[in-house]
Amino acid sequence: MALLNAAQLKVLFEVIKNSEMEVPVLLAVWLGMRQSEICGLKWSSVGMKNKTLIIKEARVRNINNDHIIKKTKTYSSTRTLKIPEYILKKLEILPKQGEYVTGLKNHNLYERLQTILRKNDLPVIQFHDLRHMNASIMLALNIPDKYAMERGGWSTNHTMKNIYQQIMVEEREMSTNSSIRDNLARFNRKTKRYSKSLLMLSISLDLFFNRNLALFNSF
Repeated sequence: MALLNAAQLKVLFEVIKNSEMEVPVLLAVWLGMRQSEICGLKWSSVGMKNKTLIIKEARVRNINNDHIIKKTKTYSSTRTLKIPEYILKKLEILPKQGEYVTGLKNHNLYERLQTILRKNDLPVIQFHDLRHMNASIMLALNIPDKYAMERGGWSTNHTMKNIYQQIMVEEREMSTNSSIRDNLARFNRKTKRYSKSLLMLSISLDLFFNRNLALFNSF
């Protein structure tokens, strides 16, 4: 399984900026959403005021090759995620044409990502590999399994670890300063509240993208 390293991921973010591929890629890498979940995400599931999005549907092809909406892959796949400020701003200015956040379907995402990668001399990966990268980053940040599983919608840690997680050496090196990953550990020692720990997970990932991928001018 091929993955982009941090430098290559930064290039990808730069070349897709303000394009129709930007939000889908950000949702996959930053929030760990599946390709079908991104295609099936409706505006009605995006809460701009409370800064959350609800993942409960997926858009897939049926045996007749028609695009249909179905429930998410498993019970654990239905989840609510906090929207990072950077993505929230992108969603706010995104044209609202129809009920879906993106008009792109699964094959569109695949084909356009392939074209972008080749044009910019980046390793050619599948769109679903962007979700794998999210899992790898959480592993590099030492995010506890139970929080990573809930955020990514994995039913078991066996699935998450054995299929999706692939540690990127550079990401581990970048996280060894402990300023990000230790925040969660310290927070867990102070509180038993699961919801607050999930919030800290979001903050840790936001810090990671902030510092290492330079998406924001400031945090």
